[in-house]
Amino acid sequence: MDAISPITHLSHYLILSKLGAHRIVEANLAHETTAMAHRTRPKKLMPGKLVVVLISLVLSTSSFGQDNNNDFKVFWGKFKTAVINSDKNAVASLSKFPIGMSYGIRSIKTKAELTRRYKEVFSQQTDAAKCFATKEPEKDSTNSRKYSVACPDSAGNEVVIYEFERGAGGWKITSMNKRLTK
Repeated sequence: MDAISPITHLSHYLILSKLGAHRIVEANLAHETTAMAHRTRPKKLMPGKLVVVLISLVLSTSSFGQDNNNDFKVFWGKFKTAVINSDKNAVASLSKFPIGMSYGIRSIKTKAELTRRYKEVFSQQTDAAKCFATKEPEKDSTNSRKYSVACPDSAGNEVVIYEFERGAGGWKITSMNKRLTK
């Protein structure tokens, strides 16, 4: 309808009005006149509204980091509780597969595999339940969508690193790595 010129519209309306469709013609002319007025009128953004929009933008972007931190705190509470209680199903629901493992250890590809290898991930090299009860994860200094927590091995060296990342599905554990000690 936009491709037809107003003059063409007018000739169609004249034909319709001669055929006795006066009400249809009047309604369509009123609609077309209003539509044309809206298309040709330049939109003005009042300075006050512009300021409000800019302030809203600044506040929403500055609070993004806080939301990110709050989201992680909620995730961490659920995750550490699941590990402390050995709730394998809850841990699996908070995991992104495959879970990367270190030093040639095969990645954990599924929920069923995590359930079978649960002790290997959370008890074999460290007591993750004990560690998670007292330690807090640290935010990655180069990527705000990543956190990690270092847990001690039996000798007290903080060598087992659990890594968490925020993706499309929210926060998830993504890997467990072991640092070599000297």
